Amino acid sequence: MFALRGTRGSWVRVAGSAVALAALACAAAGAAEPESGRLALKTQRAVVFKDGYALLIKEAKGVADASGRVFTLEVPDAAVLGSFWAVSRNGSEILAMRAEYTDDWKRVDTPLGPATNTLENLLKQVTGKAVTLMTAGGEEFRGKLLGRTVIEDRPFVLVEPEGRGDGAQPISIAQSQIVAVRSPALSDGGNADPPFARAKRLSFDLGAESAGKAVELTLMFFAPGIRWIPTYRVSGDLKDTAAMALQAEILNQSEDLQGVALDLVVGVPHFRFRDVVSPLVLEATLRNALAQAAPQLMGQMSNATFTQRSGEWRREGSAAGAPAAPADIQLPPELGATGEQDLFVYSVPNFSLRAGGRASVPLWQAEAPLHHLYTLDLNVVRNAEHGSMVQGEADDARYPTGSPLRLLKTQVWHQLELTNRSKVPWTTGAAIILRGNLPMGQDLLTYAPPGGTSLLPMTVAVNLRGTLAEEEIERKPNVLSWGGHAYSLISKKGTVTLTSYRDADSDVRVTVSLPGKADAVSGDGRVRIDDFHPGDWQGGGFWQNNHSELVWELNLKPGQTVEMTYTVSFYVP
Repeated sequence: MFALRGTRGSWVRVAGSAVALAALACAAAGAAEPESGRLALKTQRAVVFKDGYALLIKEAKGVADASGRVFTLEVPDAAVLGSFWAVSRNGSEILAMRAEYTDDWKRVDTPLGPATNTLENLLKQVTGKAVTLMTAGGEEFRGKLLGRTVIEDRPFVLVEPEGRGDGAQPISIAQSQIVAVRSPALSDGGNADPPFARAKRLSFDLGAESAGKAVELTLMFFAPGIRWIPTYRVSGDLKDTAAMALQAEILNQSEDLQGVALDLVVGVPHFRFRDVVSPLVLEATLRNALAQAAPQLMGQMSNATFTQRSGEWRREGSAAGAPAAPADIQLPPELGATGEQDLFVYSVPNFSLRAGGRASVPLWQAEAPLHHLYTLDLNVVRNAEHGSMVQGEADDARYPTGSPLRLLKTQVWHQLELTNRSKVPWTTGAAIILRGNLPMGQDLLTYAPPGGTSLLPMTVAVNLRGTLAEEEIERKPNVLSWGGHAYSLISKKGTVTLTSYRDADSDVRVTVSLPGKADAVSGDGRVRIDDFHPGDWQGGGFWQNNHSELVWELNLKPGQTVEMTYTVSFYVP
């Protein structure tokens, strides 16, 4: 495949290959014998991760030429450093590869263009015209092509840089370094600025003993361009159980997939050099067509990204006590699901999707035990100078999602605690909640292993109201001297009031995250003391202050009002 930048004056990746373009040209001119030693490539397997990377495994077949060599012009335009390998068919022998540019040039934005061309012919057509040239090192030159010259027996082209005006000192570019050309002067009435690229060639020397023999190789490389996104449907009467369904939404910006074995991986492995391009693809940078096509989706919804969110909602055991025996999960008969060490894989045989296409694949359906939980999560932020609560700080601008994945205002949220009693993990994904045909909400279902639980936010509970108020109970001036500054110790009493206007019992969890050291809490409240949190304070804050997390769990009766209190102390200048 070739990589150019696409709109006028920029470069884009274009799906397709020199082989495909040449084949179309041959079909138009009549059948032609395949070139000696050329390999026919077919993608057999794609191992796809949620972060937009995939391992592609290709089968290559052909007959070695008289020197025992084989080659392909289907050189990938992206591969991660260290991931590009060629092995013998049985995998027992590692094969050497050589990647080079050829002297053939192709128009890569349409298969209807000429199958082959030469750089000399292209340069003749654009001499005196506006042109954009790209070199093998990734440099891009724009301007007017003045002509060609020879320096020390090497051919060069001279370009007057764009925007510098007539008479500007021209730039000389070695003709051997030019790998892509585009210019309006090359237009045939279609694309106003058609791109041409120098073809690549990947060759393998198998030795003289392989001359004239049939050859089968396996090529593999790890590259960006294919992604799967898990999406859930949670439905049913939503009383004690929920009907769960998972599907994979697949985005393909890499290449045409035809009848491949597709592996969808739960989990993201560690690839240290994922952003470093392999030199074997003859590209200066790692091209990521998926990031260009769907930038709003990249960097979202991977297990690694949401590890901390999963931890916020995970509990010990299940809502009903100890985890029960694994429940049956309904996998489509054509799918397999296996665990591979720290990863989990859904396998889809015989999958097809053209480059640029999108698809969904049903993965499983299962019943899950359901527990209704109401949560009031309070985040206290103080003014660093006088220690008072800052109103509105709970609307954290870092988390503008309008859901309780971070702590918000004094709203009580109705959440569904779902227990995974299947044998497969629940990966992090978007979940829509339906009661019959009525949509109840949508949020993020976080990771849950078999036997674990996950809380799924559904909606704000309008019939439960909570408030938080604080009052100062003591102020001790000059109790601490640090760095030439004196600090006062302030003690405050906080009261959380919660009232139920529902006509049924409500299981409630109340959490308060606040700066300072909590000295006491009422009832069965639990306290966890942590180190200083800079986000607790507006305007700085003193690092000698602790951070406290308070939790109460209770059952609230219809019409009941409950007060939960705490005392906290902290330093201010």
